[in-house]
Amino acid sequence: MNDKPLLISAGQLVDGRGGAPVADSGVLVDATGMISWAGPMAQAPHLPGECQRVALPGTLLPGFIDTHVHFAVPGGGLHVGKLLLQPPPVRVLQIAASMRATVDAGVTTVRDLGFLGPNLAKMASSGVTPAPRLLNAIAMLSPTGGHGDFPHPAGADLGDLFHLLDLTTSVADGPDEVTKHTRQLMLDGAQVIKVAATGGVSTPADGPDDVGFSLAELAAVVEAASTRGRNVAAHAIGTQGIANAVEAGVHSIEHGSGLTPGLAERMAEQGTFLVPTLTVLDETADPAVMGQHDYQTARRWRQAAGEAVTMAVKAGVRIATGTDAGLGISHGQNLIELAHLVNAGLSPMDAIMAGTATAADVCGLGDQIGTLEPGKRADLIVAAGDPLDDIKLLADAANITLVVQDCRIVKHTTETIQR
Repeated sequence: MNDKPLLISAGQLVDGRGGAPVADSGVLVDATGMISWAGPMAQAPHLPGECQRVALPGTLLPGFIDTHVHFAVPGGGLHVGKLLLQPPPVRVLQIAASMRATVDAGVTTVRDLGFLGPNLAKMASSGVTPAPRLLNAIAMLSPTGGHGDFPHPAGADLGDLFHLLDLTTSVADGPDEVTKHTRQLMLDGAQVIKVAATGGVSTPADGPDDVGFSLAELAAVVEAASTRGRNVAAHAIGTQGIANAVEAGVHSIEHGSGLTPGLAERMAEQGTFLVPTLTVLDETADPAVMGQHDYQTARRWRQAAGEAVTMAVKAGVRIATGTDAGLGISHGQNLIELAHLVNAGLSPMDAIMAGTATAADVCGLGDQIGTLEPGKRADLIVAAGDPLDDIKLLADAANITLVVQDCRIVKHTTETIQR
């Protein structure tokens, strides 16, 4: 946080609320890190002499939010199982680099939905590396043989190794067990609870159409999480798993490729978010890496994912950005998801809102971040060019010329800062 006010101005302002961009605009941040004014520079309030000023060409936007990442995995084709072969110092450095790459790309807040243990997660808040604000699930709750139950050699006890690597798994069966595991995750510091409502594209023991937790188990997780104000995110690809998760009252459906018009209407009615994670299927479907079986499965579900977004938009479901970064793309490529959402039918402005205001609501932080307006925390970026004309420019971190997080300048690529 700065010890004096900060004025940032740019060629135009897109505030994240869906209104038309405002030319020659700025944002004034007070010394406490809160936005006190946003609007045309011609209407800027009187500025104290000690105010720090930053003037840049391009577009001023809220800091973006990726609601589905995995920092414990660096991406680029590294399988989760290979993490067990990495020395702990290598993992620490990789995670720090991934956090830095993410914030450099203009993403100032993320939800990490599995594999990042609570000790490693502390890097994001300790200041040892530039990092986005982090809401950590720690592990994905999975039934035996489900999406988060990874096979290991018969008779092998990997508990000590998992503890050394701060790599957490959570396998439970039945309402009583999942309640206990949910409570333990919250005790360990989980800020969001992730559950496996279906199998996955590359899960060894089940597939996307297979149901994971039962409706009763999912409802038990939601109830237990609600006692501590935690939201539940459900990995759900196949239709029946989505239906179970929606009926149980989860906060967000992750992936959601098997969505139907009826389920979309139900989600819209009860305020369930959709995080379609188009990037993980669009950018990583490589048979040489995935194998032919997984590749063909991914192709099938990618087409369905695009159709699901169309259904969701028609029904009025709120869509938020999430990439599965780490399990697919490398960290720092997060904002390519916006282009995929536009390809699926969203307007560039709606895609930007999916990555800002709506994503903030998914994180339960809509009253603090996600838009540029008085009373919000100063998370903002400047992008070279106009993303409303070319949404893809946001996917290149080189086009993100300034990143401010809680009034701290964490990235700047030009010499336009005036003290």
